[in-house]
Amino acid sequence: MKDTFAITPVRNRCDITLRCLRHLRDHGDLDWLNVIVVDDGSTDGTPEAVRSEFREVHLIQGNGDLWWTGAIRVGMEEALKREAACVLWLNDDTLPHRNVLRRMTAVAVRKNCIASARGRVALPPAPDDFKALEKTPWGLRFRAAMPREGILDVDACRGNCVAVPRTVVERIGLPDSVHLPQYYGDTDYTMRARASGIRCVMLLDAWADEIAHSGDLDSSWLRGGIPFRVLWSRFGYRGSGLYWRASLIYSLRHWGLFAGAIIFARPYLKMMVVTLIRVLIPDTLYRPKQTSMLTPRQNTAG
Repeated sequence: MKDTFAITPVRNRCDITLRCLRHLRDHGDLDWLNVIVVDDGSTDGTPEAVRSEFREVHLIQGNGDLWWTGAIRVGMEEALKREAACVLWLNDDTLPHRNVLRRMTAVAVRKNCIASARGRVALPPAPDDFKALEKTPWGLRFRAAMPREGILDVDACRGNCVAVPRTVVERIGLPDSVHLPQYYGDTDYTMRARASGIRCVMLLDAWADEIAHSGDLDSSWLRGGIPFRVLWSRFGYRGSGLYWRASLIYSLRHWGLFAGAIIFARPYLKMMVVTLIRVLIPDTLYRPKQTSMLTPRQNTAG
């Protein structure tokens, strides 16, 4: 299976990146898998640490402007040049359980489909399983992923642990890094595949633990403690899930003019309501005593 390549986008999370690579080594995945680490301009010593400890890993360095989708695209292009039969997307904050990558690869190649692991956020207070993504007339929604084993057809895949066979790339091309630099690159690609008649599946008992997770769409805008001026600024930030250009193109592409316009406008309407509440009502009435702030961009993982 040396024609299988894992693409891992990284930026300024040296300890997390090394933990991921050590995890792959301990599980024997580096014995059969080609790993391409795409470092998007790290300044914390990540490239040097990877070169020093993992000579078998191929390292590509960006200038800090690749983001998640661009890093995945660059890695896929390199893998295809090397005659890859299957490409894995693997974020450095994701630790697949033993043999999960082999099983995903086998399913993807055998069925000519996109196959994803079943992810869960392995953080306190308790692990939280990610549910299956379902496309509805008004956006993507989570639905229960039952039963606990077998293969489940899904409408889109999260990009943290996904297998894409070469046949799919030859049919629909590469991820759209121009319009969707950070967020939406994964679900856009997998929904494009579905629209082309390609199956997307989740292996229900193929677990992958996500050891770090944060984003504009995951913290409460009202109670999270982030200044609303900062939240508003995220609509113009390329690395944000709120980035207006990516959100507009993504919404119109997959839901059309009418529904897409409504899906695009929802975060703005929500932010307006949150802003009014936070301006007019004392925060002691709706905010917990202790809050946490999201950190600035630390990596290229989507």
